[in-house]
Amino acid sequence: MSWFKSRVRSVVNRLFKPIIDLCLWSPTIHGDRRLVSIHPSARVQNALFNVGCGKITVGEDAFFGYNVCLLTGSHDIHKFGKERKRTKPQTGCDIVIGPGAWVATNAIVLGPCVIGEHAVVAAGSVVTRDVPAYHVVAGNPARTIRRIEPPSSSGT
Repeated sequence: MSWFKSRVRSVVNRLFKPIIDLCLWSPTIHGDRRLVSIHPSARVQNALFNVGCGKITVGEDAFFGYNVCLLTGSHDIHKFGKERKRTKPQTGCDIVIGPGAWVATNAIVLGPCVIGEHAVVAAGSVVTRDVPAYHVVAGNPARTIRRIEPPSSSGT
């Protein structure tokens, strides 16, 4: 029986592991995939990228927690009914995640904005404006809660 269980487990892993990995380690992209650029060293998990109104760029060694949403989309609150659904800017809401930035679980980033290099967005935060490099932001809307000391440039 042990041999049988081992064999079944092996077959199941071979068949389903690629699907599970795709779901856990790949973003869901709504819109034109060509508007998304993710550096090969970045780790994105199961993020949601909406590129309806801009581009999304994820820099080198940036990483995300689970369920992060990056939303470039926006609608005109002064419109009503079907017109509100259809009226949106076509560009100008780009999101850039800098090198080494960490966007924690359940964070929402609303474009346009830039998350600076090595910045940290705390879990559950809603980012509505740029985050400076080496800053930690938290809350809704996200605000700076502290600054991170950058590594010394002397190489020590």
